[in-house]
Amino acid sequence: MSFHGGVIGVIIAMGSYALRYKKSFLLVADQVTSILPIGLGLGRIGNYLNGELLGFAPYTGPLAILRNGVSHFPSTLLEALFEGIVLFLILSYFIKNQKFSGQIASHFLLWYGIFRFTIEFVRLPDAGIGYLFGVITMGQLLSIPMIVF
Repeated sequence: MSFHGGVIGVIIAMGSYALRYKKSFLLVADQVTSILPIGLGLGRIGNYLNGELLGFAPYTGPLAILRNGVSHFPSTLLEALFEGIVLFLILSYFIKNQKFSGQIASHFLLWYGIFRFTIEFVRLPDAGIGYLFGVITMGQLLSIPMIVF
């Protein structure tokens, strides 16, 4: 999963930055995660425009993605809404009402994990991986530690 692997890379980069410039890791994490929903939302819109990360099929409703003659649910637009706009609004609330360092980053991990886990139910699993244990996707499995952490 490219996003989940990217999270690990960003955590390492934030830790390196915090050590080098003698800043609090939690403060750096709050600053970085506060703007991530904007990039995530725009990235998901790009996925939709490219016809990537398909939802279940057949789907004949609005904004369907047509791939190889099959109409798919636009799960990427659902992700753009929740992982982009809704997550941005949630984090904006906590930015205005922040009580401790790390609160924004914690809420990012929690809410992104919840949204990703839930939306994976309407998204097709990765072609090379499929369903794990017959019921969950790799995206759901990797979202569980984000929710718990």
